[in-house]
Amino acid sequence: MRTALALIALAALTSLTAPAAAESQADLAARLNEEGKELMLASKFGEATRKFREAVARVPEPKYFFNLCTSLFQEGRFAEAIVACEAVATSGGAPELRAKADKLAAKVRDEARAQHVDVTPVTGSLGPPACSVFAHVRFGASVAIAARLGLRPPAMTCR
Repeated sequence: MRTALALIALAALTSLTAPAAAESQADLAARLNEEGKELMLASKFGEATRKFREAVARVPEPKYFFNLCTSLFQEGRFAEAIVACEAVATSGGAPELRAKADKLAAKVRDEARAQHVDVTPVTGSLGPPACSVFAHVRFGASVAIAARLGLRPPAMTCR
């Protein structure tokens, strides 16, 4: 009888201290995005970029691409920033956000030109264009998700 009461008490205590239900991918992406914005305000652009990449990998929302573009620009990674800005439109961004992304991409191109940095997309010498940064971000996310789920990772293909 005492053992049964002890088990019931333990179960009740465990249920009170058990973590809340696992975050959805959307909730996790939103949290990562907020953390990235805080890091940007603290001028920790490399760390912010990592948070935004994780958010994009979980849920490729246009606002996360815009924030990724901003942090990459602040890091001086102009070609990657342009790809992230362009992803705002390809991921279905609202017209206002697309306009902001286009304006930021133009600013990135201007700054790259001023610093004599080539932001021309890289192409392979014997075939189709090399994979974009966006493709690598998406592929990396797919591999990470597959690994977490215990699945075989996908093959990288570029079009």
